[in-house]
Amino acid sequence: MKKILTISFLITLLVGCSIFNKNAKQPKNKGDDIRKEMIRESITQNIEEKRSDNDIYFGEGIANIDNDYGLAQMSAKERALQDLAQKIQVLIKSDVEKTILNREEYSDGKYSEEFTEVLESKISIYTDQMLTDLQGYKNYSDFPKDGLITYTVWVSKESYEKKVRQDLFNKKNMIIETINTGNNHFGKEEYISAINNWINAHELIKTLFGTNTLKGIIEENDEVLVVYLKDRINSLFSNIMLNLVEDGFSYDNNGVLNKIPKVYVQYVDDDNIKHNFANLPLKATFIEGDGNIEEKFVTGFYGEIEIPVKAIDASNKTIQLKVEIDKNEIDNINIFSLPPLNTMKIKMHKLKTIATSIMFKNNGNNISPDSFKNSINSILLSKGFSTTEKNVNIKDLNDDILNQINTTNADLFLNIYFEITDSNTVGGYDNMFYANCTATLNLYQLPSGRLLQSESFTTQKGFGSTRSNASWDGFSKVQTFVKKYVQNNLTNMGGR
Repeated sequence: MKKILTISFLITLLVGCSIFNKNAKQPKNKGDDIRKEMIRESITQNIEEKRSDNDIYFGEGIANIDNDYGLAQMSAKERALQDLAQKIQVLIKSDVEKTILNREEYSDGKYSEEFTEVLESKISIYTDQMLTDLQGYKNYSDFPKDGLITYTVWVSKESYEKKVRQDLFNKKNMIIETINTGNNHFGKEEYISAINNWINAHELIKTLFGTNTLKGIIEENDEVLVVYLKDRINSLFSNIMLNLVEDGFSYDNNGVLNKIPKVYVQYVDDDNIKHNFANLPLKATFIEGDGNIEEKFVTGFYGEIEIPVKAIDASNKTIQLKVEIDKNEIDNINIFSLPPLNTMKIKMHKLKTIATSIMFKNNGNNISPDSFKNSINSILLSKGFSTTEKNVNIKDLNDDILNQINTTNADLFLNIYFEITDSNTVGGYDNMFYANCTATLNLYQLPSGRLLQSESFTTQKGFGSTRSNASWDGFSKVQTFVKKYVQNNLTNMGGR
């Protein structure tokens, strides 16, 4: 009986223990823990290899997974990119600074506000370019421990070299090559091509770097490129000379010039050697008087140009033209503050003009003898007068005639009047005639009509087989005295 009781107790104890164990927590599986540790060790090794890889720049970020795995992944990725950005921004800053300032070593100096803004802009631009060109990325869940996610990103140093360093080099080299191309044109006396290249270089500096502090090696010298370009432009324009080939310009009563002004444009170098300046745009304007001129023109191969004056307003006693460099015809030259430029003034004066009336009243007919008229004009021209013809049929001036003559804009009016005072046969013969010819000369000041000189010539008797022949013979004799008078007595009224 006692044995039965003992067996029952043991059974009851075993059953109770079995019931208790069903409600107890099961122990961890050691195999899972081992696997996680092995995976984390592998991840750690991979990350360490990336960190020490000399061919890449590496960034990493960690975030709590919590209840939103997608949000955690985005947060970790953003932090990884920020980490990578911070690392390459230091390099970008150094490379941009060294490129602009032409330094081999980075210097954490204090810069102007403008230069600081340029640095920050370049850093931002190049950073964005690098972060859009990732070589690789990887994320790890439950790393470095459960409930965390790690995101890694990296870019190749080769990509950085190309997108940043090589890009900076290429941009700067483009500017220096453009400057050197301008310098080569300058050495060949191709000055407009030189100017255009220097302008292009200046615009490239602004476009590609946005700072006036960009430095570079030009002709073995370390130069601030904007300052260098400004000095080249200013030196060139300061030494452009405009010279007249000859002066002594005058115009007649019709506004016709005695000769066309011709200008030579030259660049004078530091050794005072003159070089022809071809293709330079010029302009001319009237600063005194008026006229018709083609305002814009360019110099020829040898720096020469004839100023295209088409007509002069002859109502003006003097004319003055101003010839200058036409800056507006050189594209974008105004990006430089040019020095005062040399100009040239061309003075012209109107020849003193004599309006002439030469009339021969022969037996009731008024004739203007061409031969005599040409002789008088020749004498007047030789004295520097300009002449215009205004024939009248009377000896003395009246108001109506004066008003007509003043429409010529002449300064003087010369009225030479021949007439036959008496004509008849000689000895009653029908084939022999005489004719008494006389002449008067009056010179008037215009526009007033004031009489300046007056001369009556001695009557001369002409002979001929007809009345007409006798008249022309008398005219021929008188005209000799008239021409002599004009030659000798109008000197004080000279046109020059």
